[in-house]
Amino acid sequence: GVVYNKHGAVRCVKFAVVLYAVGMAVIAMAGSFTAVFVGRLVCGLGVGLGFAICPQYIAEISPPKWRGVLVSMFEISINLGLLCGYVANLAFETLPDSARWRSLMVLPTIPTALVYAFLLPKLPESPRWLLRDGSPGKEALARDVLVKTCGELAAGSALADIKQVLHAQLESRNVSVLGNGDTTGSKRNNGWRGLFFDPVPRRALLIGAGTAFFQQANGSEAAVYYVPQVLAAAGVKSEHSQLQAAAASRGVQNDLYRGRAVLGGRVRPISLGVGPVTWVITSEIFPIQVRSKGVAFSMALNRLTSGTVAMTFLTLTEHITVSGAFALFTCVSASQFVLTFLFLPETKGKTLEEIEAFLAFGVAEQGARGGYNRVVNENAA
Repeated sequence: GVVYNKHGAVRCVKFAVVLYAVGMAVIAMAGSFTAVFVGRLVCGLGVGLGFAICPQYIAEISPPKWRGVLVSMFEISINLGLLCGYVANLAFETLPDSARWRSLMVLPTIPTALVYAFLLPKLPESPRWLLRDGSPGKEALARDVLVKTCGELAAGSALADIKQVLHAQLESRNVSVLGNGDTTGSKRNNGWRGLFFDPVPRRALLIGAGTAFFQQANGSEAAVYYVPQVLAAAGVKSEHSQLQAAAASRGVQNDLYRGRAVLGGRVRPISLGVGPVTWVITSEIFPIQVRSKGVAFSMALNRLTSGTVAMTFLTLTEHITVSGAFALFTCVSASQFVLTFLFLPETKGKTLEEIEAFLAFGVAEQGARGGYNRVVNENAA
């Protein structure tokens, strides 16, 4: 959140790409566990920064009618990367172990370098970040971005909506300072205190962080990290068949079909549902003054949950079997349904500023789901 607020989305994305590439290169050249650990740490920082920045950036530059599709592409890109990794692992299957895993570390740096050289220089800055300090020069840049992404007709109204929200938040902070006589109060709405204690951001945090938590608590990462164990429990014994099943490649072995059914039955619904929807929700649900911090906190919780699932899955299967573990994950998914049903408002077709007002109305109406439905019905009418 702090890095984004200070440097903007584009610089953060560039920094994340550099960290990732450097980390992978360190791992590929590592001669000891310590070197691998350091490389993985650097790589993890890059990936974590990318997770925190990219969905928010995509949401802030996308027109409302395309925001859900474009943010969902983030999840599709992740799955495409996983697929490429499994295919590459299958292609390098005959190499010696050392050459095999080092090659798999070097391979991703090639598209990374191409993206950094040819695509990142063309990225426009987020118009909402450009308008934060009220600079006339940045306002012109923000309008140019909105014209390119939303069209000439929609750019004017979108710009006015963003400025209105930012102005209202500035007045709210000034009132807070005058009322409390506290010079630190002006930073409250923008800071972590605002995220956790102000009613609207707090409700957004329940929705965004809750959704991010459940995306990993449902065990999706276990199906990715522990493919051999999961497929072995399903009767797929050979490493070659496991790699083929993981890569969803075509084959003739009966156990391969069984493996594809096991992985596909678990991974595909997540990749088509809660996987991409999580990025959409977390990137659009937070008010603008705490959006970067809200997304960062949600992604940190997401990654922490992912690591917890990864570190405990094998121990869990020893006590309740693989089938029992995924039955538990199914119960967790049912809990997410309850959270979604009770608290998540419909955001389709709304600008980020409309979603913020939409959420504020729900808080004013005691956050009842009936309040959300009334807003939806009025807009529909």
